[in-house]
Amino acid sequence: MAFDYSSRDYSTIKADLLARAARIAPEWTDRNPSDFGMVLVDLWASMGDVLHYYVDRAAGESVLPTATQRESVLAFANLFDYVPNGRTSAQGTVSLTNNGATDITLPKYTRFIARSDNATYQAYSLDGATIAAGATAVVNLAEGFIVNSPAETLTNSSSGRSSQRYTLSNANVVRSSLVITVYEDGITPTAYRRVDRLSNAVAGDRVFSVRTTATGATEIVFGTEVRGFIPPTGAVITAIYAYSSGVAGNLPANSVTAFRDSTPASLVIASSSAFTGGVDEEPITSLKNSIPSLTSAQNRAVTANDFINLALGIDGISKAAVEYTPNPAGGASAGNASVTVYPQVNRAGDYLTTGDTSQTVSADTQSAVVSLIQPRALLGVDVVSATSITWTPINLTVTAYLSDNVVALYAKRDIEDAIDALFGFDAVSFGQTMSLGQFYRSIQNVFGVDYAVISLFDNDGSAVETSITVDPLSLPKKGTVVVTVAGGITST
Repeated sequence: MAFDYSSRDYSTIKADLLARAARIAPEWTDRNPSDFGMVLVDLWASMGDVLHYYVDRAAGESVLPTATQRESVLAFANLFDYVPNGRTSAQGTVSLTNNGATDITLPKYTRFIARSDNATYQAYSLDGATIAAGATAVVNLAEGFIVNSPAETLTNSSSGRSSQRYTLSNANVVRSSLVITVYEDGITPTAYRRVDRLSNAVAGDRVFSVRTTATGATEIVFGTEVRGFIPPTGAVITAIYAYSSGVAGNLPANSVTAFRDSTPASLVIASSSAFTGGVDEEPITSLKNSIPSLTSAQNRAVTANDFINLALGIDGISKAAVEYTPNPAGGASAGNASVTVYPQVNRAGDYLTTGDTSQTVSADTQSAVVSLIQPRALLGVDVVSATSITWTPINLTVTAYLSDNVVALYAKRDIEDAIDALFGFDAVSFGQTMSLGQFYRSIQNVFGVDYAVISLFDNDGSAVETSITVDPLSLPKKGTVVVTVAGGITST
């Protein structure tokens, strides 16, 4: 009697074993759980169940659509040369007042303490600043702990081998903060430049790339001589970097309360702005969506989707749109067509809360877009990066009528969360159409809502539109949202 190989769990394996036992050992008829034979059957069926589970999980992790473990998805990203978006620090400002009679100079990387929701955070200044006597100055800060004094020594003696790799001692590192220095002659410091891919470097480039593991550890990888310069044998390599709280570092205004180290005499913290822009590493769901998009471009930019997919392969860019202009006047090359890429960096941490209606594209991001895509574009096409991204705020006013046995305070909170989910950064896309019906469905799916009336759904007036389609080069954004509830149980 052959086994049924579709029997893969405890109950079906046990049933098959007992059926086989009945044929080859008919004299064994005791099926009492205390019988030693039944104990062996139970043990075998249990082990078979466990082994089949591991087989199924291994099979699932070997294919991108069914993979669930971050380590597996990162392996696919590495296979297809996709660079996952890294962690970024929230940024804000602090206002410092000098009550003394002399100017005070703060060095770059001056460290501060911030507090919010009974938790303590750290921040550091992005630049040096001088606060004149009797004046107040604004200093730019980034949330996170800066490792700079002293810099971390990656190795006291470079191996001189191809593709040297070193792991930083702290997790959750912000890639953009990395400053890698190599003492090639043992005395003179040489700064190396971070690149997303060493495959794009040429021989002699003083560059390094960054790899973040599934556990959050950060690895620094150097070149292969053909692709990037190899630090000489015996060279000391040091790193300055920050590690951040990511999305948790999006702190409210006036969170900065003190200097971390000694407070400069006569210097007072007057106020601080809200910190925005902090995000965590790219989540698994985003990775699984982005990796196939990059591979479909096949390392060339021909169609509009090719330009978009290549832009998504740049560290930090999570959405993109393109605009084609034939023969633009004053273009980079006379008579060439122009493709303008609109790169949206990850704003998952504060997209719902910020009141901004646009975002400036940093010079580094603009440069990365052009550097990556221009060599892959068709001859006669100039690649340009947009300098800002427009967001279209959509306003909503809703009154929800509740069942008698529902706490109004909780229902209102749940309705607001349902609306936020529709405006969440991961839920929106360039040129998206948002319909009145999807808001009605989300609101009426909230427990305790009998029915709802939306009296405002608009982005440019005071009307109720059936749908709103934002400009193809814009993202829909949560505008003024007013939720009122009627009925239910009033409670504080």
